[in-house]
Amino acid sequence: MCTRARVHHRMRQISQARQLYEQAASLDASSVVPLHAWACMESDLGNAKDALALFERALLVDSAHAPSHQAMGRVYAFVVEPSQPPEAVACFALALKHNPKHAPTLHAWAQMLERRAESHAKDSKQMWDAARRMYSRAIEVGGDKPHAPSVHALGRLLERRGKHAKAMAMYENRLVLSQSERSDAPLLATYAQRLLVPRSSQSASSSRSIAGLDVLKRAALRDPTRAVIWLTWSRHEDRCGRPRAAVALLRRGASCESSPGRVSHALAAALLRLGTLEATDEARELLERLASSGNDAARAHACHTLGRLAWDEGMLDAARAHFRSGAMSSNQPVQVRALASDASWRVANVISVANDLSASADASSSSSSSSSSSLYPPQPPGIAARILCLHDLGDLERFVGSLREADAAYMLGDALATWGGAMPPSSAEAWLNMAATSTDIGGSVARPPPPSNRVSNAASRVLRSWALLGRRESASPAKVRIRFRRAALLDPGDANGHLAWALYERSTGRRAAARACFRRGAHASSFEEKDVELHARVLQAWASTERRVGAVEDARRLYNEAIKVLPSALCGALYVELAQLEMESSFEDGVEKAREVLRAGVRSMKAGGAAEDEVSQVLRFLRGL
Repeated sequence: MCTRARVHHRMRQISQARQLYEQAASLDASSVVPLHAWACMESDLGNAKDALALFERALLVDSAHAPSHQAMGRVYAFVVEPSQPPEAVACFALALKHNPKHAPTLHAWAQMLERRAESHAKDSKQMWDAARRMYSRAIEVGGDKPHAPSVHALGRLLERRGKHAKAMAMYENRLVLSQSERSDAPLLATYAQRLLVPRSSQSASSSRSIAGLDVLKRAALRDPTRAVIWLTWSRHEDRCGRPRAAVALLRRGASCESSPGRVSHALAAALLRLGTLEATDEARELLERLASSGNDAARAHACHTLGRLAWDEGMLDAARAHFRSGAMSSNQPVQVRALASDASWRVANVISVANDLSASADASSSSSSSSSSSLYPPQPPGIAARILCLHDLGDLERFVGSLREADAAYMLGDALATWGGAMPPSSAEAWLNMAATSTDIGGSVARPPPPSNRVSNAASRVLRSWALLGRRESASPAKVRIRFRRAALLDPGDANGHLAWALYERSTGRRAAARACFRRGAHASSFEEKDVELHARVLQAWASTERRVGAVEDARRLYNEAIKVLPSALCGALYVELAQLEMESSFEDGVEKAREVLRAGVRSMKAGGAAEDEVSQVLRFLRGL
């Protein structure tokens, strides 16, 4: 009967599943299994109160049942809002008392420590180390058969610390030992993702792609109900230019979700990329269903996408409403309830809420090291999407000229990000200093910028746009620079942010500061293999800056570096600017050097398949010499 209930659960037939679990529990009152399975289902659905009650009933039947103690601890740690770490730790300790080698308990405890490390800057290093040791313990207790979820989690943690080779070796060693367990499926999906999308230090190859697809097929065979497998596979198909295949895979993934969430949103985004009327209508319907669902994360993401869609279609009032709805898609933090209605969304109210939220976040941060109940700030799902809603709301208000409204939206986005645990990567300051002082202009520093999490990425975008707004409003340079610097620390790899900061410093006449920002942008964008145009744009802006101040050799090097990285068909403007530099640098043979640059550019562009109008623009400039 429990097996039938699980089938109904997977098919989202929750009422039937509850009836079957209740019947199973009443038929065999001495068995803990139906009560435990029923409680786990309620936990998956986010029904913390019902789940805890059922776990307590299960433990009355068998007080030594370690899985129930462990699952109850997970509810306190990850489902209850706000989370209750002391209660979670007590449950985990009881589980380990009854079964010291219960790897899932060690794994859950490590996850809780990892979440704390992500949320608090003060003691993040100690928490990362504690999480790593706990994951290692969970792997060790498995003996010859290491706990696959812990191997997966420890590998992901090592990757975030920059130890990619060690993480890949861990994945491979675990998969060599594995037979056909369903618990290996997420690990297989991550391993396949690393093969299909190699790191900057690795080169993509057909053999890696074939191996990655083979691993994905193995994962799908082991557990076809894992939505993450179909999501990973769909991303590969999308990168390979097969959007319809990606949509088909995402449909399978969406059907596996217990409640519409991340994969359903990815399906809607893929349908929008198809660009057909039918696909767009289907995507809109799916997004509207997600926006009205009880899942906070799904609602925030859906509102953000609906807002962008409405903006693209020129429906600015609808876009504004969607962004506000997405930003307010949760009752946490409590301060945002003051903005729940459209009538309450006024600049003064928004600024007041932002100030209250910032003060609350500062107080929580200052007490976190001494109060066990402050182990985590309450972080509702979808916090990054809510911040992005406020970012785009600010951009929309700036677009229509409502600068005070834009300033208030950015201020609230920054406050929400601070409350939500946005913090710089541990090595951000060191990387920024190294990149800013590198003498290899246009080259690449030894290591890529440290990765940021989604909340910090979103916070960085808010601060960058807020800084640009301050520039437009003629705010004090110190205030603008503080915003740019905070954005750079939160996301050191954001080349667009470094470029915007560099252009601001150039406009204020601070050449050394502008060069430092250009260096950071060039180094950050050199690791963005997907966007060579961004790297070339940073180099071009830097070259034009050096050209303005008469640094001819530096400008020439940068123009040539940009031409080298950009596909030749797109280099028309670069060849023209380089020719102008040659003309300005020499009165004697400058014109002839400019002609040589343009002739070489025309040959290269034609060979690269450039459009005729692009080539004709370069030819017109050449004929004018």
